[in-house]
Amino acid sequence: MIVERRGGDSSDEQRSAASASARGGVDGNGWLTTATGIVLIVLLAVLGVTIVRIGQLIWLHLFLGLLLVGPVALKLASTGYRFARYYAGTGGTSSTVRRSGR
Repeated sequence: MIVERRGGDSSDEQRSAASASARGGVDGNGWLTTATGIVLIVLLAVLGVTIVRIGQLIWLHLFLGLLLVGPVALKLASTGYRFARYYAGTGGTSSTVRRSGR
């Protein structure tokens, strides 16, 4: 029996897909920062809606406010990590792109 390989089955493509799914380092941090930002936008939008009827939705407003503590802390940590990596010179960008301190 002869098995024919098609374009999508190459080992190079499988390796790159496996490394992309690992999402570590700078790429993983970028993904984490983006995902956390999306969660924050959704939660802040719902929180804004509760302000309109604050008398009736005070319990939801307080719950969402407490729920926002985790994503805000995660966003600050991931953005701080990117900031530190960028200015330490290990952030994966070329030296010509980085700002000079002058």
